[in-house]
Parts: sequence; C-alpha cells; structure tokens
Amino acid sequence: IKWAHVDHEIVVLSGPRGVGKSELAKKYAQEFKLDKVSSTLWINSKNHLSVKDAFRDLAITVGLSTENKPGTTIVRDVINHFANRKTLIIFDNAE
Repeated sequence: IKWAHVDHEIVVLSGPRGVGKSELAKKYAQEFKLDKVSSTLWINSKNHLSVKDAFRDLAITVGLSTENKPGTTIVRDVINHFANRKTLIIFDNAE
C-alpha cells in the first residue's frame, strides 16, 4: 500500500471476503499516523445507509451542522472540513 500511495492519492484494496483487506488497511492506518497524519476516517461502506450514517456522525463529531441537510451535502461538508489536512479515509466493507 505504501508504494502505491506514493504515486497515487487513491488506493483500492479488493478481494474476496476474509483475505485480510481490513487488517491490511488497519496496519497501514497505524503506520500512516506515524507520518504526521491529521486524521484517519474509517467509513463502514456496507450499504448506502451505513455510509450516510457514518458521514452524518462525523459531521456531528467535528461540529458541522446536519440539520435539514441532505446526505450529499453532509458528505461534501465533511470532505471539505478535512480537505486541508493530511487525512486517510478508509471505506471498509464496500462491495
């Protein structure tokens, strides 16, 4: 992952269930913290609702307003909030 991340901003781990993708991502996230990362965001991507809920929870955690906002706006607001920070975003369980 580290070598791929040097050349690319986005790295995708794919493979069948149970081969260790999440564990590999977790290990990389721990190493990434050593590289002065501001934040690591772990998004449960099992389905559309879990992604929406994860971003809504993140927005609330960082103090962003979610009242009367559609999910796409909340996602954009969260991404913008972290845009100027060195941030690792892991979308786990995406199929």
